[in-house]
Amino acid sequence: MNLQTTIQKKLEEGAYKARLTSYDNVENEKGGYIKVTFKLDDREISEVIFPSSANYFFGCLRKQLGLEEEDTTYEELLNSAKKKDITLWISYNNYGRNVAYHEPSVKEEVNITNVAV
Repeated sequence: MNLQTTIQKKLEEGAYKARLTSYDNVENEKGGYIKVTFKLDDREISEVIFPSSANYFFGCLRKQLGLEEEDTTYEELLNSAKKKDITLWISYNNYGRNVAYHEPSVKEEVNITNVAV
């Protein structure tokens, strides 16, 4: 193990331009998954797409790439994403980093101060 490995600072929450650099289709007895790696300005991040989230991921990817009106395969979408930037939205919760492939809806904070009890 290289003890000089740099641990990069946490990404700020928000939108990031990204380009898919690689993908790997992993088959296993549980249905498999696709590991995707995206290049951001200062780092690469990898995500795992399980069959249960494939419709979401590929639907968002298809929309961002402007291919909603065409029949296409998962592989064609992944290869298209290697040629064109998409947007990823980064957020965090108690379990760690979340990556969304669609713009999250904005929840308005309401300050309630004068409530009769």
